[in-house]
Amino acid sequence: MKSQYLTEAASDQLYDYQVQRVEFIINDYLEVNRSTQLTHFSFCPKCGVKDPVLIKSGKTQKGKQMLRCKECNRRFTEDHGQLTWYSQQSQIVSLF
Repeated sequence: MKSQYLTEAASDQLYDYQVQRVEFIINDYLEVNRSTQLTHFSFCPKCGVKDPVLIKSGKTQKGKQMLRCKECNRRFTEDHGQLTWYSQQSQIVSLF
C-alpha cells in the first residue's frame, strides 16, 4: 500500500492495516495542530474584555501554550474552557 507520509521502504515492511493506522494517527495529529493554531478567544477568560489582544507567554510544564491578555496582563492556557483545561493531560492524547 502506498503511503503519503512513509517512505516506500518503510511502507513495504509494514502490513496494509499498519500503514493505514500510521496514516490515521498522523492525520489526527495534524488536525489537532490545525485546530490549536486556529484557537480564537472572543472574550478574555480572565477579565472578559471583548476581542482581546493575546500574546504567547511561554508553556506549562506539560507543554500547553500559555497566553497573556494585554488588557489585564493575566495568563491562561490555550485550552482554557476545553476538556483538557484543568487536567494534566497534554492536548494530544495517545490513540494506543
